[in-house]
Amino acid sequence: MTPPSPSPTPSEHPETPQASAADLLLIERLPSVLAAALPDEDSGQGSNRRQTEAPADGSSEASSASDAAVHAEALHQLCLADGLLELLDWTHQGVGADPLACFWLAALRWHRLVTGGFPEAAPRPPSRSVDEQLSARLRAAGRTSGPQQDGAVPLAVRPGTETPGVDGLAAGEMAYPTAPAQPELDDPTVLLRLVPLALVPYIDDALREQWVRQATALTHGHPLILDRAQRLVHLFRRAASAPAAELAEHADSLGGELDELLAGAEGEAPVSSTPRRRCAASCRRCSTWRSRRSPTTATSPPR
Repeated sequence: MTPPSPSPTPSEHPETPQASAADLLLIERLPSVLAAALPDEDSGQGSNRRQTEAPADGSSEASSASDAAVHAEALHQLCLADGLLELLDWTHQGVGADPLACFWLAALRWHRLVTGGFPEAAPRPPSRSVDEQLSARLRAAGRTSGPQQDGAVPLAVRPGTETPGVDGLAAGEMAYPTAPAQPELDDPTVLLRLVPLALVPYIDDALREQWVRQATALTHGHPLILDRAQRLVHLFRRAASAPAAELAEHADSLGGELDELLAGAEGEAPVSSTPRRRCAASCRRCSTWRSRRSPTTATSPPR
């Protein structure tokens, strides 16, 4: 076997960007931040125990089931992160890949994940490891049909939370920021999928903002949502690239901004609480930040 070649030094590739302290923090924190999109295995088991011990009238059973289930856009977040990896893979091979196309194919894989199929007129991208593993967990929970995978941890999706995104992809055509899907839809739950875009190192703000517009426009196009999307990704970028001490110092202000951005567009709707909890959990995973604010506290409508 031929031994691997030594890694090139910066002098051999002077154009290679040097990692800043912020970039290194983004790389270090990416796995734990993305992991916050899904419930912990232990917490899921605890929810099952609570359901078993629930009163006969079922008063707390529905609440426990809702807490154990995940919002569909949390799965979209993981599929989008995988789309970023696919973009990186193509780029590493020297192939000029279109970021928007990678985001769209990731969204189509998410569509199959939550509905069992693709939009009628859309292409059929092959499965990748992330959506295959998520699909196995959904099958284990009885959410979708198919062969069971040994050791798969059950994962349930909150019913109806996939509807806005699925409707946005229904035409089967890739939407653009200049012609977004559902331009009238003022639905803040789409923001949950955008967290991975805040965690990409080595790109400038202009490119990050372009990617945010593209990933949002695939299913949503309301100007208010597009504005919130940019602000949310900027917030996460600040949190994920900041030293722990700085995050702790500004925990309250960051928590307030998060509450404002993820408040329900049509009032404090129950559907908005889970994305807000998940985003708050992701922010806390960035470091030892522990905000004193409750992520489910009702807030004033955004300005």
